[in-house]
Amino acid sequence: MNRSGLLAAVIGLLALSHAPLHAQTIETQTGWAMWANSVKLNDRWGLISDMQVRSSDDWKDVRNLIIRPGISYFLDAQNTLSAGYAFIRTYSPTAPDITEHRTWQQLVSNKKFRGNPLTHRLRLEQRFIERVTGENVYSDRLRYFVRLQVPLGKKAGQPFTRGKYLAVQNEVFLNVSGRRNLNGQLLDQNRAYLGFGQRLSAKADIEIGYLNQQVNGRSRDTQNHVIQLAVFTRL
Repeated sequence: MNRSGLLAAVIGLLALSHAPLHAQTIETQTGWAMWANSVKLNDRWGLISDMQVRSSDDWKDVRNLIIRPGISYFLDAQNTLSAGYAFIRTYSPTAPDITEHRTWQQLVSNKKFRGNPLTHRLRLEQRFIERVTGENVYSDRLRYFVRLQVPLGKKAGQPFTRGKYLAVQNEVFLNVSGRRNLNGQLLDQNRAYLGFGQRLSAKADIEIGYLNQQVNGRSRDTQNHVIQLAVFTRL
């Protein structure tokens, strides 16, 4: 992918992420830290997991803890089916903590765009959301994620086992069911991201970047400016 094409993709994602959803929008600044790991057990089966810690506004406290393990089945070299469970804990200094349990299923398809890795992920979640007051909420949510990774300085035809890279991605979240008890709308949120990474070896990457999270609320929206630090391991 040439520089002009990458720049156009970045500008398009950032323009989408900054489009207002409602007239009233709250802006927040947070930090997210993530570790994602995958283990290949054999030619057909593997394990995946990710753990995330997210701060509250202005990096004051820990707001969210996410633990998401799963099992994978490799359809072929490019396509993988996975399913698992997610535990999400939301902390608040002024209210009781809230827990959300999820089961999820996903399809990941790895492609190439002008020789660069392009990943598509379609995930369906069944969300069991605890409420402080009133009945708990159930919702099905569909997520579509696309990510382009562009190695820097790699010679054409050579495997990318070490070096710097750029990452551009976007993910859209749709409320398939239960939206009346959430924001009342199909669109839940959108996340646009631009990152810079270092491939330490064929089994480990470290990455830092900016993520713009637009959350569609019932009466007002939130635009969250996130600095994200991520570690990816493949064991």
